[in-house]
Amino acid sequence: MGVTRGFPHLSLIREALRVLIPRLRRGELPTIGSATWQGWKEYDTANAVVSAQHLARSICELYRLRVGVVVVSFDSTLDGAGRIEIGPSRDFFVEVHERFRRDPQRLAQILGHEIAHIFLREHGLERGETLANEVLTDTTAAVYGFGALMADSFEVNVRREQVEGGVRVITSEQHIGYLTPDEIGYVLCRGGFGDILGELQSSAARRAFR
Repeated sequence: MGVTRGFPHLSLIREALRVLIPRLRRGELPTIGSATWQGWKEYDTANAVVSAQHLARSICELYRLRVGVVVVSFDSTLDGAGRIEIGPSRDFFVEVHERFRRDPQRLAQILGHEIAHIFLREHGLERGETLANEVLTDTTAAVYGFGALMADSFEVNVRREQVEGGVRVITSEQHIGYLTPDEIGYVLCRGGFGDILGELQSSAARRAFR
């Protein structure tokens, strides 16, 4: 099954931007630094559990969140890339699928999304357990520093196998998030990060951004 393309969530994205951008301009939300947050580069794959906690706390600082205990764990049985438990206290717990333990870029993207849920609750902007809320959360993460990581999660890999009578071409696609690759480009351009193209590593992501 291929990656969904196009703009199926466009109305929800526009509504999300109407929620975020005016508040940013009025100074009601923390200012945005860059759409290419680089904190994931300090991640130590040899000490993943401790590094994941540090990574999560750095992301909390990016969102200007005051938090207590931050716990990140890895679970190979998790249904999806990640999930967060938010209680009444300042402590929170994030579970991430085991396959991202040694992939700091994807891990940072997932944590950026999950911690954005806390950010939206903190500012009274969350929309409950709905698709609209997930689109708002992805949009928030994209404009707060994780846009390039989100875009680069779209990859197309082509593999050729020699078979009797010729060569079989096998194409596989992967992407993480609720927004399609095309929609991430839209969010970044509308958020003022239209110059990010040269920073994308994935050729598929660059084509989608264009």
